[in-house]
Amino acid sequence: MYKKTLLFLSVVPMLFFAGCVRDFEQEDKEMAVLLEQSLQQEILAPWYPTVMDTIYGGYLSNLGHDFSEDTLQDKATLAQARHLWSLSQAYMSYPEKEEYKTMADSGFAFLKKYSFDIYGGGFFELLTRDGKVIVRMVADKSATTNAYAIYGLAAYYKATGNIDALTLAQETFWWLEQGRDPIGKGYFENLKRSGVPRFYKPLLSVITADNTTNFKSQNSTVHLMEAFTELYKVWPDSLLHERTKELLLITRDKLVTEEGYLNQYFQADWTPVLYPDSSDTAIRGYLKDIMKVSPGHDIETGYLMLEAMNALGYDDPITKEVAKKLIDHTIDNAFDQNTGGVFYEGLYPPKGDRDTLEILTRDKVWWVQAETLNSLHMMAHLYPSDKRDYFSLYQKQWAYIDEYLIDHEYGGWYWSGLDLNPESKEKNKSGIWKTTYHTYRALDNVINRSGNED
Repeated sequence: MYKKTLLFLSVVPMLFFAGCVRDFEQEDKEMAVLLEQSLQQEILAPWYPTVMDTIYGGYLSNLGHDFSEDTLQDKATLAQARHLWSLSQAYMSYPEKEEYKTMADSGFAFLKKYSFDIYGGGFFELLTRDGKVIVRMVADKSATTNAYAIYGLAAYYKATGNIDALTLAQETFWWLEQGRDPIGKGYFENLKRSGVPRFYKPLLSVITADNTTNFKSQNSTVHLMEAFTELYKVWPDSLLHERTKELLLITRDKLVTEEGYLNQYFQADWTPVLYPDSSDTAIRGYLKDIMKVSPGHDIETGYLMLEAMNALGYDDPITKEVAKKLIDHTIDNAFDQNTGGVFYEGLYPPKGDRDTLEILTRDKVWWVQAETLNSLHMMAHLYPSDKRDYFSLYQKQWAYIDEYLIDHEYGGWYWSGLDLNPESKEKNKSGIWKTTYHTYRALDNVINRSGNED
């Protein structure tokens, strides 16, 4: 649909002079128009109201490649909250479209009535379509799911002024305090129904020397920082400020490695869970999730660190440096310089050569591409004279997305880019892990950053 314009933009001469800053303002605005069209026509229009559950409220989970309704419709709180966030943002961007508020109202009502635990506090993980709780085996609740509940509630309050949403977000923030580690700082991932950490015998006894453990993870830490940042924008509480900054500093100083990527799991004192003496077979097998490099999380975290810093109201050169390091590591090691797109997983060997990231999974998964687009555009504005030429990379990334990820027939984004995964064309467009949160945020951020928000 937009390829002719994109082709023109992709061949615009890239002129650099020593010490000069590239002037890409006009190109930026022209591309933002394309993204605005895609946001409305290929994200918002096919998803909403199709995803609405008109019987039980909230949002359907599984929709086919053509957005047809699937038979399995269990509802994850995480996905419900992500849709609530997207619809709240859409209503703020397009206030004349009252239907976005109506659809957000439905999501909030479902979360409040079914997902929130009125007895134990916090939000349950998974429910049936009609709102019955499905108990998890490992833990009753998680820090990550409750982070997304806060994230969606904060945006909904900002969009509608519904004080019940703010109250629920505040209660969840205070509830999460029970899962915070007062000694090592930060939060444990697995929680009991009451919110206190759940210590359990791990499936892999090699994780720690003792018999019971709980872990801290980069995923829960980063997304709690993301959620607290969103909440702080509408509720500038002093304790919330303190906790958000604490998570930012943990992310910056504990999670990021010297090479510029995030470790995955941590002991209570933030010592990374690593296995330098493990066999190559183990590292590539059952320990892969612990040892892997996740370029998508790295490039997303670079953006989220800077968002948190700005929301907290301070300018820190060290935070900027580390955020740039995360983004640059992804670009230098996992970005496909030929066609665009970022590969999904990599691995540094525990011994020997640490200079080359081996790509383990070459899939170009949708959310990774969305976060890459957003971060590249952000970096182009922050560092217009950088040798990597972020804006040209951003152009290449959007051209890749437009050609290989966006379904121009049915709308939405495929699970993975068709250049490497043509079977994605027949995969579900929606699931409990796949909503509009990454794609909507990426395009909306680029549009606003380009000055086209009006």
